[in-house]
Amino acid sequence: MSKQLFSQPLLYLIATKTLVPGRSLVDTVAEAIRGGVDVVQLREKDMLKGQVIALAKEMSSIVKQKGKLLLINHHLEAALEAGADGVHLGRKGPTIREAREALGPGAIIGASVHDLEEARNAVEEGADYLLVSHIFPTDSKPGAPPKGLELLQRVLYNSSIPVIALGGINRNNIQLVAEAGCPRAAVMSAILTAENPRETAKSLKEMLL
Repeated sequence: MSKQLFSQPLLYLIATKTLVPGRSLVDTVAEAIRGGVDVVQLREKDMLKGQVIALAKEMSSIVKQKGKLLLINHHLEAALEAGADGVHLGRKGPTIREAREALGPGAIIGASVHDLEEARNAVEEGADYLLVSHIFPTDSKPGAPPKGLELLQRVLYNSSIPVIALGGINRNNIQLVAEAGCPRAAVMSAILTAENPRETAKSLKEMLL
């Protein structure tokens, strides 16, 4: 499994404990992978570094056992210690160049972008994929107007690397993402809060193919 995976239809799960209170995040992710998730990004912004590293190690064991990819949000040290496949970076924290220097040429480095300029800069700096957000209204960004499918299509047209759509994506609208020319989607609550994460992931993945 490698960077080549990102050139295919892909279901990307952003995993955080805050959305699964009372339930094991690792078990939930394992079920989602059985349903069709290809890439897992562990995102725990409020945890101490040691806690992130411990969870990343536990998550890595499960994800790699299933033959899928694990990325860690922001934490280069956690990615290294857990043997993750790479990192995902936002506006704050390490730069793409710093991550590449720390993790090496084989690591997968993704970048969150919110407009065409950010997308171009991330490509120039050496990102392996772009996470474009937010496409639809989402509870994680209350009051913020969505960027819509128009931005997604503009980034797709102007980018030389794979693009993944993020933001408010669920079974009711993921087909619109695929029809816009982007067979790659990232989700959080649609899977993490589902009664049956495996079946939900299976349904979402099928609509991207």
